Amino acid sequence: MNKIKDYLLNETISPGEWAEFEKTVKSYDWYHFMSDDTRVAQKGRQQQDKINAFRKRVTGEDKDRAEYIYFKEMTKQKIGKTPEAEKIWQELKKKFN
Repeated sequence: MNKIKDYLLNETISPGEWAEFEKTVKSYDWYHFMSDDTRVAQKGRQQQDKINAFRKRVTGEDKDRAEYIYFKEMTKQKIGKTPEAEKIWQELKKKFN
């Protein structure tokens, strides 16, 4: 039953939504919380909310794909990860490479 539910939920995610997610992750202001400029901090929080909402919405294989995109950009930006996040990242790299 879960697989059917996952399929039905993921069916609503269009290629355009994936492209928008990837664009948002790539343009994400990873250091928004360090900014003294309220506008920059607000933009970063809006991007973060958008990214997290998408990541919560996807399930199954799509969830892994979303996490891979997110962690890949984190690594590219040299953002530190918790040991648990690093373990997940290593598993996702094996799966998608």
